[in-house]
Parts: sequence; structure tokens; C-alpha cells
Amino acid sequence: MKRKLICIESDFQEKPRRYEFDDINDLAITIQKFQQKGLFFAFLTEDLNSIRYFLREFTLFSQVPVLVKTKSLEDVDYIFTGVIPNPIFLFNQDFYERLEEGDFCRIHNKIWGELHHKKYHALNYTLKSTMDAIEIAVDYLQQFTFSIFPDMKNHRFFEYNLIIRELLTNAVKHGNRFDINKTVKLTVYTDPLEGYFGFAVLDEGEGFDYNTRLKEVREDELRVNQRGLFLINEFSHLVISDKNLIITEFNKI
Repeated sequence: MKRKLICIESDFQEKPRRYEFDDINDLAITIQKFQQKGLFFAFLTEDLNSIRYFLREFTLFSQVPVLVKTKSLEDVDYIFTGVIPNPIFLFNQDFYERLEEGDFCRIHNKIWGELHHKKYHALNYTLKSTMDAIEIAVDYLQQFTFSIFPDMKNHRFFEYNLIIRELLTNAVKHGNRFDINKTVKLTVYTDPLEGYFGFAVLDEGEGFDYNTRLKEVREDELRVNQRGLFLINEFSHLVISDKNLIITEFNKI
């Protein structure tokens, strides 16, 4: 049976471009061209079995990221207990549908380009600007984390849980100001072999200067409602801020 693959190519500076292939040789030639140019190239699919088939038959694609739309938390377990060796990017429905808006490129440009991570797994999640939506996102985070790191200690996950709640609360409350017409983009990324783990949160607000705000919080202990920034800085090994996008990373799990 012939399987069609939809693929995505991007230099992370603009919206991703999509290509469809029926012929495996055309796909292989295209991938080689993109890789020679140093461009990001990935499989984009809703059919994980098709991806499994291609990866099993053609080892050329063993390092090409796989972008998969997930319908439920159970999909996460299914994907990471399988045989796919590739970097895998998971998307919930809303983020998947907005893939070509450019937020995906902006987030992963920082991770892929500035942090020089290449072989990581990522969960990409779009949530509404409500406190209830934060709880659902944290559930996804927990499922994703323990699927990749089943032996993670509870105290370590508590730190991640604390930080992601602070990041999402800041985005919903201060960035989007609880505007239900605005969304927050969350990317959780990790490389199990290297051991790093990180969060990227992008809202639709004007953003702020992280270092300046952190200095103000340190100098004024009465800023109780902004002490979350202090906690984020203390627990994280690395913090990158670019207006309304903030990334926190931990070196070792």
C-alpha cells in the first residue's frame, strides 16, 4: 500500500513550508538537499504507523524529527514506548492547526539555533488564557515527563511542576491578562541521553525584560506577587528571555 508523507522544512526564520511525497526516492533526495543547506526538516503526520514503516525500511531518516499530532495523553505513552529512534515533537490539536503561524519556528529557533540542541524530544501545547487550562497543561507535562523518565524522583518533578506553573501563570495573568481570545504556547523539550530538560512559554503580551524585572524583585521584597521570577531563576540552570518568550532549562535530570 502506498503511503503519503507530509513533510515540513524551515530555516526557523519564517513560517514552515510543507511538501507532500508519494515516491520514496524523491523524499530521500529532498531530505539530502535540505540537510546540506543546514535547514530543519521533519516528518509531519497524524499516522504514526506510516512513520514507523518508513523509519523501519529506510535508515536514512533515523535522525529526522517526527512531528505528531496527539489526541490524548495515552498517545504519549504509545509513541515513546515504540521503536522510533528519532527526535519526536508532539502537538496538541490547536498547536498542530496553528503550525504555520510561525510560533513553532520562533520557539525552536531558540532551542535548535541558539542552544544548539539537535536531537531532542518536545511536547508542543497550546492553552487558553485560563487557570483551568494550566491544570490540563500540567497533566500533559507529567505524562510526557514520566514517559521519558520513568525513574524520575518525585522531588525533582516537584521543582519542574513549580516552575511551569509559575511560567504559565505569568503568561496567562500578566501576558495575556486572562483574555480568552489569546493563547499561550508551551514547549517542553528534553534529550534523555544528554539529560537536559527545558520549558519554553510564549504568550501574546508585549513581554518584559527578564533581567530588569528580576533585579527589581530582588531589591524590593514587598513584590510578593512577582516572587515567581525569583523561584524560576533559583531552580533553573539557564534562563533565556526574548520579550514575550521565556525559556528555562535544567542541565541534568
